[in-house]
Amino acid sequence: MNSTTTIPLKEKIHTDFELVKELDLVHRVIRDKAFCKFASVGFPSKRNEEYKYTPFDRWLNDSYNQQLFPDKTLEKSALDKILKNHHYSNAIHLVFVNGVINSELSNIDQLDSSLTLKAFQEFLPEDKIVGQSVLLQSQDPFVLLNGSFSNHGMTISVKENAQIDCPIHLIFISNSAEHTLVYNKIAIQVGKFAKVDFIETQLSLNTKESFVNHFVEFFLEENALANHLLVQDLGENTLTVNNTFANLEKHSRFNTSAFSFSGKVIRNNLSILLNAQECEAHLYGFYHPSAGELMDNHTLVDHKMPHCFSNELYKGVIENEGTAVFNGKVYVRQDAQKTNAYQSNKNILMGESSVVNTKPQLEIYADDVKCSHGSSTGFIDDESMFYLRSRGIGKEKAKALLLYAYAAELLENINIEGAKAVIEEKLKILFGN
Repeated sequence: MNSTTTIPLKEKIHTDFELVKELDLVHRVIRDKAFCKFASVGFPSKRNEEYKYTPFDRWLNDSYNQQLFPDKTLEKSALDKILKNHHYSNAIHLVFVNGVINSELSNIDQLDSSLTLKAFQEFLPEDKIVGQSVLLQSQDPFVLLNGSFSNHGMTISVKENAQIDCPIHLIFISNSAEHTLVYNKIAIQVGKFAKVDFIETQLSLNTKESFVNHFVEFFLEENALANHLLVQDLGENTLTVNNTFANLEKHSRFNTSAFSFSGKVIRNNLSILLNAQECEAHLYGFYHPSAGELMDNHTLVDHKMPHCFSNELYKGVIENEGTAVFNGKVYVRQDAQKTNAYQSNKNILMGESSVVNTKPQLEIYADDVKCSHGSSTGFIDDESMFYLRSRGIGKEKAKALLLYAYAAELLENINIEGAKAVIEEKLKILFGN
């Protein structure tokens, strides 16, 4: 009788790391430090306060394997099909399959001299994009795991004074027939007085449950402006942790909107670091977990210096047996006088078995600030339903109109040309309008 021995995931990861670190000798020391930290904490369980509602040790079991040498091939017809409702005609498309850029499917030839695309391995540890990365200070297990294993990361640099007219569309596709761990890694530098728009689309062709470890870091120099739109449509076979960091310097501005439409488990960690005076950040999000889905948004806005402004609004529609989490923290340090910071989270429950855990937070150590936060959770307003029904609108149509109007408020904050119409159409389809 033959028996198959299952190797524990923890053991696989340790064995794989010994191989991976030999493939990148330039960043070997950084990788070693990241992996040592990860090895000491492991995958988060319910005992980890930051992940108590999304304990990934529940899902990441011994059937998973590392994807150290991922397959980046994808038929053009498959790409066109999956992008049917995610097409931005005026954008420059950069396609990443299982974390690796696919040059044949991308429009790299459309990048002009104002934009530079390079691999992480081309940068030395003392270069800012490596040496000042939050990876060196982070305690998050998935940031550490990404820093340990991501071997195909790319960087995008926007030159000083560049005004990029076309949005840069970053398309990340997970495509696996096995239980795998996939790594995406991107760093974006925006030079002084430059302006650029990024659309980030995360999609899945997985036929078996897989896990995507996604890491994006922005560096905005003085007076830089970056608009960012994240769209997640990952289906029922994908779990993901999405870590996004934005480092802002003097007079820079960062606008980000996230729309989570589908995914078995989605954890979005968004951290905005206001490192200098007179920075500005706007954070918006929409999430729609259906039955059996879990969507968890954790945000941090760190006001380090005076005269900065941040505004945050996240909205959720939680279907019956769907689960949502919102944990937002605004941190105002002692030196951050004259700070203006606002945070709001709103949720609509669509059934008795809908679940939401919300925790907006303010932590203030300065005394001359204007800050507020709030949260609301409830069902569709009966008076609004009655108003529409009394005018001859059927129950389902009235519900669809109210939900669309509720979500459509976030469309006004999308500043990327052509993107608002795409998201508007997806919301109409979602709510049956």
